[in-house]
Amino acid sequence: TYITTVLTVGGRYVCGDPNSIMPVWLQPGGPLNYRQVEELVAWLTASKDTTFTYLPATSELGGPAPTPVTVSGWRDPGFSPPPGASPPPACWRNPSGTIGGGGGGGGTQASAAPITSPGTAASPRVIPLVETATITITDASGNPVTAVPVKAGETVEFDVDNKAGFAHNFYIGAASDLQSANTANLKGVPEFTSGVQKVTYTVPTTGTLQFACIVPGHYQTMHADLVIQP
Repeated sequence: TYITTVLTVGGRYVCGDPNSIMPVWLQPGGPLNYRQVEELVAWLTASKDTTFTYLPATSELGGPAPTPVTVSGWRDPGFSPPPGASPPPACWRNPSGTIGGGGGGGGTQASAAPITSPGTAASPRVIPLVETATITITDASGNPVTAVPVKAGETVEFDVDNKAGFAHNFYIGAASDLQSANTANLKGVPEFTSGVQKVTYTVPTTGTLQFACIVPGHYQTMHADLVIQP
């Protein structure tokens, strides 16, 4: 029951903090459906005395048939922590020390510098961003980005630097499309593991928009608002 609750409502249950950034894994907030949650809980709680056999997937049609694998659970029903064992860790927080995710609150405050010269199609305004190993989006100085001001009709270029060492992506659009990974309605780039990806975007005159990494489990702490100024 405890693990199911963790996967369903995230860190606010584990930490007793409503602003915890530990993500929700059950749909629609996360990538897993109810059956996947059930199977994950069954696997995590399986006793070491339980064995089962599964057939690994094969990625090539006509390739060699996979060999069945027999495994056992890893939970020791008789285990109890020894005296002096390390306590559970405290709730994880952003490097800034602030509890909470990456923005997306629909506010009007922006964490980036004010616009001094709107971008054009011939000369877009460059907005550098960093996608990190701590599942956050920061500016070039390492400050968490919760919102970016943009001017209606201007053209901007997001220079997105993946410094995580694993896959991130970057998309712009409505929060509902980002949360459901509806890339058909989004502007951006698919998963990449390193380097800088450039995304040129012309800002509409109105709308409520965000940018985010939508790799499963990342959106919760890797989204921010685009604040459109007239």
